[in-house]
Amino acid sequence: MKIKNIMLASLIGAGLTYSCGGNSAKQEDGNQEKGVLEQVSESAEAIKGLSKLEEYSKELESRMNELKGMSPVSNDVFKKVLPETFQELKRTSLQVGEMSALNLASGKAEYKNEDQSKSIVIDIMDGAGEGGASIVSLMFMGMMTDKEEITDTGFEKTMDINGTKTMVKEHNDQGVKDSEIQWIYNKRFVVKLEGRGYSLDELTAAFKGLDLVALK
Repeated sequence: MKIKNIMLASLIGAGLTYSCGGNSAKQEDGNQEKGVLEQVSESAEAIKGLSKLEEYSKELESRMNELKGMSPVSNDVFKKVLPETFQELKRTSLQVGEMSALNLASGKAEYKNEDQSKSIVIDIMDGAGEGGASIVSLMFMGMMTDKEEITDTGFEKTMDINGTKTMVKEHNDQGVKDSEIQWIYNKRFVVKLEGRGYSLDELTAAFKGLDLVALK
């Protein structure tokens, strides 16, 4: 709230400076007048952004409290969403309950093709409980802003896929592409899809074919 008040005071101050400048403002270059107006506009936009942030924070806090009161799903639930085959790849490993000592429910499976040139890893963590809620909270915060980073070997950014906000990565190593998609399912489960030998477009197709209905 203090931050919002400071920004509001800055907006009012900028407005007063502009209006009280009176005669001197008329004598100065028009570009300076335009600069003041731009400052006022930027301050107004900043306040709008702060209001959205406050609204989002309240919604996030409410959801975190709900998650803290929930019980993590069983290992059997993870087994249902991690089938023996996925995208014509065979499951080569399955791990469930690896983080149970920390009171976190999780499941992870790896899938490979016959010559092992391509593989997909599905990693799921339940956000229920005290520890899980904290991790989900960090994920929510990471997805609040639209960001993008581009390097010589790939990129990392936030983007929407079929209406779902995701964090994606793609890395190119000597013509071989690896990619990753991470998101929050049902405002509870942190899901990560890793594709070795998969471009982001190819992994996106796998993302659309992933059945997570059993996660409730």
